[in-house]
Amino acid sequence: MKFENALELDWDSLLKRRSWLDYLPGSRVAGTIALILALMIWGALSLWPVLSWFGSGSLPMSTARFTQTKAQRDFDLYSFHHVQTSFGTVDLKRVREFQKGQFENLILSSTPDFLRGGLRDYLPMALDMAQKYSVDPFWVLAVMWTESHFNPQATSRVDAQGLMQIMPTTGHYLVKKMSRFEETEFETDKLLGVLPNDLPLKEPKINIEMGAYYLKNLLHQFSGSHRLATVAYNMGPNGVRRRLRRNLPTGVQNLYLDKVRRAYKRLTRDYLRYLAKNEPPYAKTLVLAPALKEIAKPAKKPLASFSFKLPPVPQVKKISFVGKLSFNQAR
Repeated sequence: MKFENALELDWDSLLKRRSWLDYLPGSRVAGTIALILALMIWGALSLWPVLSWFGSGSLPMSTARFTQTKAQRDFDLYSFHHVQTSFGTVDLKRVREFQKGQFENLILSSTPDFLRGGLRDYLPMALDMAQKYSVDPFWVLAVMWTESHFNPQATSRVDAQGLMQIMPTTGHYLVKKMSRFEETEFETDKLLGVLPNDLPLKEPKINIEMGAYYLKNLLHQFSGSHRLATVAYNMGPNGVRRRLRRNLPTGVQNLYLDKVRRAYKRLTRDYLRYLAKNEPPYAKTLVLAPALKEIAKPAKKPLASFSFKLPPVPQVKKISFVGKLSFNQAR
């Protein structure tokens, strides 16, 4: 429809309807391509934090603990600051001075050559489980060394199986207990209905976590005594309690305990050497305020002793009244 005014001008022909594409530089095709490219760049920049989060492997510890690459593990740290006491009075808080790969290599360098190959495959898993259940990692490794010599297929004459030599009856008990109280790395629900002899106890992930949890449980049962908990791991907690009730020596002359102690001493060899040669990183970076520096300086002369006298003690006189109560009155 055309609208004409007094001058008889055709406004529809003069003012053509324009779309937003008409205002783009160049042709419509070039403008559309430029707009699409701008949107793509904006979207990439907006999604970069999310993409980098997925690419960096920053996943929850429960899902990424055993899927980390070597570079990721080398950058991360172990932390055992929640461990109240160690098996051999070793300072476990300074483990944080090492990256994961460095700490693992320090343990491997302390291990005999004939055992190093077997330990290397399961060392990260054992350290992760020790960290999860807040127990001395060297203690867990020493028990594993004594039990199986780091052989996941080891089976004893009493049918103890795997790296930590878990008995089928003990494994059945641990599955029930851990399913109620712990978030495990293996699916306990699928093992609840399995008979003790059919449990996959030689599976390293299951075996190591059961062993670390059992050591933590025994340590709690025997009031934090690593000596009794270690003997109970071999003898059974009921056997240790019977000996304690009868006042029999427990863990005094015990061959199993002696083996664990020797393994522990060997595994901590290079770690203790490092602690002896190096002070904590913060020891040389302590800064005192000027006022505190003066206080911290040793006194050149001994402080003069202050002489003063105590006030005299008031003398007490006893006054008695006939037929009334007696009381003491100070003069």
